[in-house]
Amino acid sequence: DSRYRNVSPEVKLGSSGSTSDVVTTSHDGTRQAWEVTLSTTNILSNAAKYENTSFERIIFLCRDHKLKEAVKACCREGGLNPDLLARIDYMHFSQLLQRQRKLSLY
Repeated sequence: DSRYRNVSPEVKLGSSGSTSDVVTTSHDGTRQAWEVTLSTTNILSNAAKYENTSFERIIFLCRDHKLKEAVKACCREGGLNPDLLARIDYMHFSQLLQRQRKLSLY
């Protein structure tokens, strides 16, 4: 995606020892964190690790639409800080592939 200047896998988040699955940095310096999500078992802890970070957006990339909706419900009902919840977005792999196909047509 030409919006991103840099894409880095497994980026360490501060001194906590936590990592982000993928971090993208746009040309204006804003960063997005991507969490590959295969189940709802550790969603709230994955979201909470971004509480005091400078990421503009945190994207939970889910394997399918059903999981995406379950993750969204889990975050909405999990008691997360409203400011953090506002930065979280949800996507499934098919949506990502559709977006990439559209970009490749240009």
